[in-house]
Amino acid sequence: MWLLVIIAVLLVLTTFIKSCDTHSIYLTWKYPKLTSFTYVPFLGHLGFLKYSYMRMKDIYDFVERTCAESPKMVYCLGLKMVTVYKPEHLEVILTHPNTQDKPYLYNFMDPVIGNSLLCLNGHAWRTRRKLMNPLMQHGVIGSFVDDVNANAEKLAEQFSSRAGKMFDASIKIAKNNLDMFINVIMGVDNSDDRKDAFYSIHTITSCVMLRILAVPKHLNFIYNLTKEGKLVHHAEELGNKIMRNFFYKRKEDYQRITANDAAIDDNRTGRRMIIEHLIKLKLPETDILNELNLFLVAGFETTAFAISMALISMAMNPDIQEKVYNEVMEIIGADRSVSHNDISRFVYMKKVIHETLRLYPSVTNVGRITTGEVEIDGHLIPKNTQVILSILTAHRSPLYWPDPMKFDPERFNDDAVKQRHRYSFIPFLAGTRNCFGLTFAMMNMTIVLAILVRKFKFYTSYKSPEEIELELSITTKCVKGVPLRAELRKTSSHGSGTQTSPFAAKVIHLQFFGEVVKNSLLLLNGGLWRQRRKLLNPLMQHGVVGCYTEDVNIYAEKLVDFFRSKPNEMFDAAPAIAKNNWGLFLTVLVGVTRIQDSEQLLHHINILTSHVVLRFIKIFTHWDFIFKLTKESKLIENTQAYFQQILPKFINERKEIYHQLEETEVSVEGNSLKRRKILDHLLSLKLSDQVILNEAALFTVAGFETTSLTISMALLSMAIHPNIQEKVYEEVMDILGEDRRVEHNDISRLVYLKKVINETLRIFPPVGNVARITTDEIEIDGHVIPKNTHIILSILTTHRSPLYWPDPMKFDPERFNDDAVKERHRYAHIPFLGGPRNCFGVTFAMMDVSITLAVLVRKFKWYTTYKSIEEIELEWAGTTKCVSGGFLQAEPR
Repeated sequence: MWLLVIIAVLLVLTTFIKSCDTHSIYLTWKYPKLTSFTYVPFLGHLGFLKYSYMRMKDIYDFVERTCAESPKMVYCLGLKMVTVYKPEHLEVILTHPNTQDKPYLYNFMDPVIGNSLLCLNGHAWRTRRKLMNPLMQHGVIGSFVDDVNANAEKLAEQFSSRAGKMFDASIKIAKNNLDMFINVIMGVDNSDDRKDAFYSIHTITSCVMLRILAVPKHLNFIYNLTKEGKLVHHAEELGNKIMRNFFYKRKEDYQRITANDAAIDDNRTGRRMIIEHLIKLKLPETDILNELNLFLVAGFETTAFAISMALISMAMNPDIQEKVYNEVMEIIGADRSVSHNDISRFVYMKKVIHETLRLYPSVTNVGRITTGEVEIDGHLIPKNTQVILSILTAHRSPLYWPDPMKFDPERFNDDAVKQRHRYSFIPFLAGTRNCFGLTFAMMNMTIVLAILVRKFKFYTSYKSPEEIELELSITTKCVKGVPLRAELRKTSSHGSGTQTSPFAAKVIHLQFFGEVVKNSLLLLNGGLWRQRRKLLNPLMQHGVVGCYTEDVNIYAEKLVDFFRSKPNEMFDAAPAIAKNNWGLFLTVLVGVTRIQDSEQLLHHINILTSHVVLRFIKIFTHWDFIFKLTKESKLIENTQAYFQQILPKFINERKEIYHQLEETEVSVEGNSLKRRKILDHLLSLKLSDQVILNEAALFTVAGFETTSLTISMALLSMAIHPNIQEKVYEEVMDILGEDRRVEHNDISRLVYLKKVINETLRIFPPVGNVARITTDEIEIDGHVIPKNTHIILSILTTHRSPLYWPDPMKFDPERFNDDAVKERHRYAHIPFLGGPRNCFGVTFAMMDVSITLAVLVRKFKWYTTYKSIEEIELEWAGTTKCVSGGFLQAEPR
């Protein structure tokens, strides 16, 4: 019996070897340019097997040396493999229709992620990717910001317990990141299965790469007999068991929620776990488990490694670490969490992350298989060839990166990026099969690094990148770990103190607004302000602000209708723009399009803002007993009484609607209701009626006039400069066409319009001056400013100073090209202020102004009676206004 089995096995092997040899000889004859290694009859390029036991550095050195001129092919035991790393070659492989499928090497992880996005090919992959793309949109990603912040704070606490000690931080960072991913994916916090899940993923990713490099182990019957194969099998079973337990528990919860009314789920927005999105797609259970495993396996280790290496790199480069720290303190200050809006503002941090991903890509190699012949630089690669893309070699090649082992974030300045081949840097791949989780990964890394760098100064025992040896694994790891020492920072000593307590308090004259905004963000100080800002930050995240895009479009179109009723007529358009914008703000605030008292309310707001400024200028009226004797006192008193009467009416009306919504919609485990109005968000925070009144008043008072002025002044500026107006028109038409409404994603594409808006805000800042009060002594350029001093920040003077703006009264949007911005002091342009107390509504304001201007410039050509910017005289009435009005003529296009 055994003799027959042995004979059968020998016959199979003989047939296999002969076929391999015949095929290898044929390929050598047909594709001679691809062959370069020593060929062994029957076994092909057997010498390739030795690379299974090489270090990562040796392998990428080998790839760079052998594939510098052209791709090279390896034949070994029936395997055809080509390795490429040159950007020109990478671009062909990542974009060619014959190289979009994943090779059989990915099948080694079939039991875990077999039917997931990573392994699917052809039509099945395209269908799944299209189905799942909404999971990684900004609105969904933004809903996880709080989870990432919370886990980053937990990691900071763990570092605090080891402060001052050098230790391998890789495990702590990885386990913390795993907790966050399990929470985001499954909605499970502090899982008891975390340890087993970590072991399972770590084992699989380490062992599978060794199997890929050891060609004989590609055969299942051989691999299953090895100790390594049995280890991976056990890890796969353990991982699948954990994921199934998570899945069934969450599925039961989800089905219970939606059992009575499936429409309830359709109306839910906000924080929804990844598993809920997948269940809603109605995928087969096995596919859902595979996708959940993919999120976990492909997500947590890659981002944990990138976070670790960014900290190591900053520890080796203290000057870079300090630049990141200064940027973090400027944007979020000493206490505030990172909001979704903040992430795009971390410009230097992004460069540091990119340089980290260049030197230490989280995945060093990826694979494709050719489904037909593919030509690269005149070399034909045959069908069914495994193509290995060596990302690490590309990222460290001196052909594309001068002094490649130097850590230099400036490589990612805009000009430097433009000069390089776009496929010389592909940490998230490129083309149609780029990394699905790119947006979430960048958010995760940015938030964690911002929180950690703000609290600690990092040191390491490594002296240079050359000392860091990388381990062969599916996801990259450090052979010798991540040795870090975290020293707690003294945040009060940052810079000149502008981000800390000496400037934390608003100046006293803002109290002149009285009860209307008394308990709002504008007037709160210290701990109370920080708590309120943290509570309200989600209101201005992209996911929430994006909900109001339709409202802004509708009101922009109303403005179009108004100007159509006055074709070619020159008149002061500022009041009409302000009145229209007022309607928009009321709609966004309370959800109504017509309010009987809106015009009277607008009248009282104008009284309040103008007379508060007059009181501030007349210093003797700062004393209440004197001010109460004046005529202005009676006017403001009547205005405040009116606000106290009308605003509660709006709030109570909306509260009734809000409670009706609560009865028909569901909120489960932190998932918020579908709310489109600012007042709904405020009501959901369970604030007192007085606080809600104050914040609602602040939103309208501080918001509508400032954006109205900006819209008016931008139109005047473009009317004075027809060439600039035409550039904006061409950009708008290119992006929107003649009729399409502006979508939230379009706003970031209106690049030139943004420059025009920024230049408008420079010459005509909506608020000309702001103020702070010192809560302690502070030194500026050797001058000590005493405690309790009112400091006036003259934004208008800064914005028009020839010291920072050559020919300052010239309207020139090109001042806001990337290179010009980098050369200026970052506080030379602060229309929305800077530091932790920057303008809360900046995202909404820019959206409002961008959409309105895009719609108006598309429909009309604008003219004005003003001949130059110098002719426009401004007055300060709380917010800036034109003394002579905003005279405009709209000619339909």
